[in-house]
Amino acid sequence: MSSSKKRLGRGLASLLSEDFAVEAAGAAPKVTVGESEKQSEIAIDRLEPSPFQARRDFPEASLRELAQSIQSSGVIQPLVVRANPNAPDRYQIIAGERRWRAAQRVAVHSVPVRILALSDQECLEAGLIENTQREDLNAIDEATAYGQLVRDFGYSQTRLADQLGKSRPHIANTLRLLELPSEVQQLVAGGSLSAGHARALIGQPDALALAEQVIEQGLSVRQTEALIAARKAGRTSEAATRANKPLDPDTEAVRRSLEDYLGLKVELRHKNGRGKVSILFNDGDQFQALLAKLGS
Repeated sequence: MSSSKKRLGRGLASLLSEDFAVEAAGAAPKVTVGESEKQSEIAIDRLEPSPFQARRDFPEASLRELAQSIQSSGVIQPLVVRANPNAPDRYQIIAGERRWRAAQRVAVHSVPVRILALSDQECLEAGLIENTQREDLNAIDEATAYGQLVRDFGYSQTRLADQLGKSRPHIANTLRLLELPSEVQQLVAGGSLSAGHARALIGQPDALALAEQVIEQGLSVRQTEALIAARKAGRTSEAATRANKPLDPDTEAVRRSLEDYLGLKVELRHKNGRGKVSILFNDGDQFQALLAKLGS
């Protein structure tokens, strides 16, 4: 990404952060209008969700509460939008889709907006900034958005972490959730299964059955890791056991904790108080991130 785009990313972060602070205080927003930004009032039926919106889940209870607030006080905080590239008389919502959905429930005819000139990449970035700063984006939607930035816009995990103010291990661990079967991802998105539980299930051929067992029995993340370690031990043949003895549940839990912290694959061998830890990386970017994490 060019330096100008990096500055724009930070500018979007500042813009959205300012909006959040204003909303919390209940005051009218102070708007600075520049070349690529202007404020206006737009009919609600000329607005539509952005195809780059990271968030897909809008809880019903939250929408009801916001609709009641809007009915009482109106839409205080402007939505952030851009002109639809394929329909100039319409606008795509970059930040504020929840307010738009709630406003429709109480027959609001128009809402205040900030109109920005943004590229597709900047729209995706801005949507992530909004949701991650609010900390209400579920882990699967977050992972999907990160994956799109990596796949479609050439982001490395390190650059993505820097742009969004997240740690490199957080980005790596979140992306790993996309390796899970779609049914397990839906359990995470719906809140039935935590991201920590889900990471323990990555790579398991019967991940869905395990997820359902975890939910039914109310297992903790550590108990889930121990369960998987015990199952692995039970499936290991005698020959494989002699060549590569499976870890005991406590040591396997430590190994997974290291993976979560580093965001990389970790192999651990332990016997009679002695052992070896191997950290696997795929490229120079991951190696540099590892050195930074280890303080080198």
